[in-house]
Amino acid sequence: GAQGAGVARCAASIASALAQRDTEAVCGNAAAPVPAANGAISNGTPAVAVSGQHVLPLAELMLHLVARPERAVCELAVEYFLMVNTLPTDERHPQMVAPLYLSLLQPLIKGHACYGPQFVSWNEEVDDDEEAFHR
Repeated sequence: GAQGAGVARCAASIASALAQRDTEAVCGNAAAPVPAANGAISNGTPAVAVSGQHVLPLAELMLHLVARPERAVCELAVEYFLMVNTLPTDERHPQMVAPLYLSLLQPLIKGHACYGPQFVSWNEEVDDDEEAFHR
């Protein structure tokens, strides 16, 4: 709801910042290290088991945030997806390639790539400017 706009913006901002800082950890197939069962250490770092399943819940959350009506939330969530796109496809989880971007299309076009319901012209528009809309 409308009360969650601030929380949604914060969540999108954090995910976008994390994706910019360490795209592989947030979006990759073999992203964040998971401690191995035996806890072996080599070269001073814990041995890890590869797991990329943790990236899907975050991507799903970001899809939900893109669908929110607030443009600021959508812009931050789209930054996350732009960072995902900087990682080569063979390094991403299989669902973080074509299926992910097909899922993005509908909320972006339906909810954000259109004029507002009260839009008459850019001269009368007080909440948004034409340049910001086209960005």
